[in-house]
Amino acid sequence: MAELQVHQVSPKWRLESTEPVRLTTLDQFMPRYYVVRFVQAFSLSYGIDRAVIFEQLRESLSMTLSDIPILSGKIAADSRLTTPQTGLIEIHLDEEPSVELVYKDFTKARQEDAWSGGTYDRLRIQHFPVSQIDAGQISSVPFTPNSETPPVMGAQANFFDNGLILTLCTHHSAMDARGSSNILKNWAFRMKGLSEGTFSPQAPFGNQLVDRRRLVQLSNDAAAQGDLDTGLAPSPPSNSLPPPRSGVPVAHEVVTFKFSSTALTKLKEDINTEVSRTTPGRWVSTNDALNALIWHRLTLARLQNSSTEDHPDSAKMSFMHDVRSKLAQDLSPYYCGNSSFLRVLSPRMPNVKQEPSSGEELMGCLAHIATQIRTQVDKLDLNWIHSNIRFLDEQPGFANIRALVGLRLAGGFDLAITSWMNMALYESDWGRSLGQPVAVRNLPYPADGFAIVLPRSLDGGIEVTTSLAPGSMRRLLGDTEWTKWIEFMS
Repeated sequence: MAELQVHQVSPKWRLESTEPVRLTTLDQFMPRYYVVRFVQAFSLSYGIDRAVIFEQLRESLSMTLSDIPILSGKIAADSRLTTPQTGLIEIHLDEEPSVELVYKDFTKARQEDAWSGGTYDRLRIQHFPVSQIDAGQISSVPFTPNSETPPVMGAQANFFDNGLILTLCTHHSAMDARGSSNILKNWAFRMKGLSEGTFSPQAPFGNQLVDRRRLVQLSNDAAAQGDLDTGLAPSPPSNSLPPPRSGVPVAHEVVTFKFSSTALTKLKEDINTEVSRTTPGRWVSTNDALNALIWHRLTLARLQNSSTEDHPDSAKMSFMHDVRSKLAQDLSPYYCGNSSFLRVLSPRMPNVKQEPSSGEELMGCLAHIATQIRTQVDKLDLNWIHSNIRFLDEQPGFANIRALVGLRLAGGFDLAITSWMNMALYESDWGRSLGQPVAVRNLPYPADGFAIVLPRSLDGGIEVTTSLAPGSMRRLLGDTEWTKWIEFMS
């Protein structure tokens, strides 16, 4: 069996306050699961002392817990309320808070005690396919919380003969994926300082990492404006992802696709050429273009061989948009909370089940979708952000409203796309012991109908992890209009 040790890591320095942390309106709406479960792979030098590395990870995490105090807290019912049935939650900090950091050593484990992916070297050669990584083996934190007061985060260090796989899981009520990436950057900064002897008592990103007051204050003077097409709907507090129509989990397969920098540039240029032809003066970003391709090809794969009555006239697309850059004067880019809005659109394409008859028609479809995405993104100006937070605040029973409830993902034909391409996790330097990660993944969602655009790699390429029903995945893998853009898949 793999050697397993569970360590409770406390903040390095005494926290200034252990008062409950009030969550913002955006925090309250988020799915109450460990949706963000980052996996980072590091190649290790031959003969390196794993005990030393783990001690550096433990010590640097302890510093990070002091830098970002909410990490050692637990999600609990709002203490200001007399009845927990309201659904409002906050973060509680114990008098002696701590976080679970698990050490797991696979170097002496038998093959059957690990997973079908085998050794670290085999996983590296195969580009770290998440479908071959057993989430239960490399992470002690399940997707669905198993406690009434789940921890904000948990981490696990998995050692192999030539590598380390480090997992970080964060509760979505506490922060979004950008917030989780900021934790990893903070942790890397502290790890680098320890391994290279450049310790700094100052938090690397200042004291705005967890200051939620600014996000709350922004909406106080704004007029309420209900322009949200966000897939929000009433739901029991513990259920924020829609169940499949059959009431049982839908079988799904997970594949990660790599788009090279060259392919991404051509895709963007080709789509922008069509956009300029049909709508002079308009443009779309790389993210818009890639999301358009993802939605079109994955939706086509899912709708083929389905009967007309099995799907709506137009399947929907949802995507999260981080607004930290638009709140730059009020909110730190390293803010560790939720600062993303869910947007939902229906591309309303005629003959959505049919393959375009020519390359020109296909590019026209992609341009149509990409410009709709860009229109939704452009709506998110400061006034829109402030007024819609205020609007959500004023909704009766808003604490029981959840995102994605109105979408038919598992067992349906809607698609949820999350883009993390600009999180720059490959650039993080963890010091002499670890260096930079060679792969960044997210443990897959346990459902059909999701796509995650992973952080851009150092070569400029981008990987996309897709989760689809088996038949849909087979059709996608045989789709030449999809695979012609792909450098490799895993």
